[in-house]
Amino acid sequence: MQFKEGALFNEFKCDLAPSLTYSVFTLKRLLFAGSLTLLSEFPYVQAILNCLVMLGFAVFLIAVRLYKDGVTQVVCIVVEIGVSLMFGLVIYFLQQGWRDWDQELEITVLCLSYAAMGVHWS
Repeated sequence: MQFKEGALFNEFKCDLAPSLTYSVFTLKRLLFAGSLTLLSEFPYVQAILNCLVMLGFAVFLIAVRLYKDGVTQVVCIVVEIGVSLMFGLVIYFLQQGWRDWDQELEITVLCLSYAAMGVHWS
């Protein structure tokens, strides 16, 4: 069986995109790991940083338009924005005082996560 050289990067539309994308993706994961380990004593800071990282990656996907296939591009952007919304909504559960919307927000977060998984797997 022969493999085409560069088959790993065939989904991208330019030569710069693979190295740039994997570098930014790795940076995103490192920021999440650092946030989880170093900011556990500061849950609001951790949650806001995680939201900003997700939104930053979504903006990166929108600005750079990495993928050859338009459907793949749209799916990745929709999933990133959906996960960013989930991260933002979860901040509500950190506070202790005003808890009138627990069930509604929990259902919303669950539905968003199921929708993101469904869109991503389609």
